[in-house]
Amino acid sequence: MDFQQPQRLANDLTASIKLMSSSRHSDAEVLRKSILATAKSLVQSLEKPEEVAMWWVKTAHCERAALRIAVDLRIFHILCDANGPVTSRQLAEKTNAEELLIVRLMRLLCSFDFAKEACEKVYLATKYSKAMTEPGIEGGMKAISDSESVSHLSSYLKEKGYKCPTNIKDTTFQWAYKTKSTWFESLHECPESMSAFNDFMGVIRSTRKFWADWYDVQSRLIDGFKDGAFLVDIGGGKGHDTMKLLERFPHIEGSLVLQDLPGTIEHLPADFPERITPMSHDFFAEQPIKEQGARVYFVHLIFHDWPDHDCRKILKRIKEAMKPGYSKLVINEAILPAVGCASWFAAADFTMMTNFGAKERTASDWRTLVESVGLTVLDVQECPFDDDLEGIIEVVLENETS
Repeated sequence: MDFQQPQRLANDLTASIKLMSSSRHSDAEVLRKSILATAKSLVQSLEKPEEVAMWWVKTAHCERAALRIAVDLRIFHILCDANGPVTSRQLAEKTNAEELLIVRLMRLLCSFDFAKEACEKVYLATKYSKAMTEPGIEGGMKAISDSESVSHLSSYLKEKGYKCPTNIKDTTFQWAYKTKSTWFESLHECPESMSAFNDFMGVIRSTRKFWADWYDVQSRLIDGFKDGAFLVDIGGGKGHDTMKLLERFPHIEGSLVLQDLPGTIEHLPADFPERITPMSHDFFAEQPIKEQGARVYFVHLIFHDWPDHDCRKILKRIKEAMKPGYSKLVINEAILPAVGCASWFAAADFTMMTNFGAKERTASDWRTLVESVGLTVLDVQECPFDDDLEGIIEVVLENETS
């Protein structure tokens, strides 16, 4: 092995770590990620390709299974609450599991640092144990593994002739679980899974940069407002985006409308902001806010759940409601790079394909989709932060350029 590259990377790593201690707070996170990238490159330069390949072949799926079992048994909570060593017998007593199973489970968890062996059959929590007690992360582990149809994807694609599914009712999910329900329909049938999924999505939203913090809302949207509805948040769930927008721009005039299915709207909290008008609406149906046309029709993380032909149905309903020369459709979704996509978003695309016959989209994909229904992409703005691919696709009626 040629050690020149590892040596160079190690030198770069040492120099960067020294810089980190003296960097300004605003630069610390950028530098941390740079150091992490260099550290990963150093590890890769020392690893043998066969070692990495064999880890993915033989180990990765077992580690994921171990995490799910530990979540079910609340092992991470037990370790963290103990504030000290916990024996295998104590874990067995607290979880009602066989001690031999606990020993074998903990052996695997400790091998990838989600727990630590203090000595034989005695365990301690680690920082990763603590992370696994967070409701959103724990919820994600449950929600994803409860419907992990991706493990059946290779068999599904083989049977289907290796073609991407494009029907939300004929995906790997229906094929694997022998059901006619869509993924979301199945989720709604299980309150525990639905709660876990909502916790997971809450964590995802909290880690993403809010679009209105970097997109010029004032000049591109607010300044052109006349009267009536300013914003219609289509499929907006519990109104997180609209509430955040109102916090940033309390001077917004006009009505703010939150639209979602009755099951969501009817369960909004009692202290839901009066400034926002809740409205039951199915986005495949005629858009109710259409006579005067809203200034902004806003859609966040909806289109990636649907195949192109269903997205076109949604877009056509919005198009019917838009007022020429005035209304804008603002789509807040991932914009995948043509090359070099981060694994998180590449995996998300696979998840969309597996469960919905849908997909994440590149800038080119967005233009093709939007223009296929006679709308015009006025602008595509990618998120300026390196760790977030959620951007803005600003859309107007055909042939409008401002």
